[in-house]
Amino acid sequence: MRTVLLTPLVSLGLLITAIAQAAPAATHPTTGQWRVAGPPSQVRADLDLAIDALAVDLHVLMREVAKGLLRDATKVCTHYDIDVVGDAVAFSCDGHTPMLLATDGPGTEARNGLGVTVRAEAEVADQQVVIHWRSDAGTRTNTFRRVGDGLELQARVTSRRLPRPLRWTVRYRQQ
Repeated sequence: MRTVLLTPLVSLGLLITAIAQAAPAATHPTTGQWRVAGPPSQVRADLDLAIDALAVDLHVLMREVAKGLLRDATKVCTHYDIDVVGDAVAFSCDGHTPMLLATDGPGTEARNGLGVTVRAEAEVADQQVVIHWRSDAGTRTNTFRRVGDGLELQARVTSRRLPRPLRWTVRYRQQ
């Protein structure tokens, strides 16, 4: 009697395993269409205050130049589309053409809004996506992390010309 029950149980186990393997992989928590949670003008105002606070530590003749450069380097996207597929991240900012970054490659060269050549590199972890933008002027690191039912972007700009990194956080909600 035990052999009679064992055969259907083994068959059932094999069927469940085959179905589980055929099911699509779970979607990464950052995948989705995201829109800034608060008013974009308030996000920009908060970021400008952070820039002003950083500029205080610069030489008086460099403050206004640095503020202008940092405002250009700190564009805040009101809308992100992010898709993590295997070893790659596809993302776009404010409806621009999506960029595909492999997580195991040397990075991708692109031009930023000012025409400066930058190298973009991506990292994917269980709960976050990190994108590094590097140029001769410095580095911007965007860390996207799922927080509750939203997405949080923690951004950091570093440069040998800055007294310390500039950091800010923006929260997004799913569309």
